[in-house]
Amino acid sequence: MNYTILVYGLGNEGKSTWINRITTGRFLSDGNQTVNGIFATNMGNVNIKFLESNNLEARVDGIILFLDLTHHNFLNRLETMLLNIKLSHQKVPIVVCGNKSDLIDDNTLHELHQNIDTFTRSHNSNFVYYTISSVSNYNYDKPLQCLLKKLVFHNIILY
Repeated sequence: MNYTILVYGLGNEGKSTWINRITTGRFLSDGNQTVNGIFATNMGNVNIKFLESNNLEARVDGIILFLDLTHHNFLNRLETMLLNIKLSHQKVPIVVCGNKSDLIDDNTLHELHQNIDTFTRSHNSNFVYYTISSVSNYNYDKPLQCLLKKLVFHNIILY
């Protein structure tokens, strides 16, 4: 199985760090714009080409949208970026990552989750959301696992 996944977002959202963490297991704050990874799963190896970009012109199988939870306009940016994705990739599965959860307090995080739930219901948005941290490893593997499940239509497990 071969897939191309766009890791989409503006600068300093944590895209490179996440790609490094998911492909090498290490925390590195810099990276390449295209990285290939081979992942062992319960269905055999999966080859993934990660394209890191803020450009939506590439032909891809799935999109992981990265947003910085510490940014003051998080929900406005989420709405704008999802609209842009839907205009160019209508049938592509999307996973949204609120990154840098290690940098905000629990009360703020709880409030953000409530706002995201409200946003999802009011916009009839068809995406899955995860709060993650590449620094602390919190949920860092969930976005890829979720996207793979959507792509292969099977309960795939990463090893």
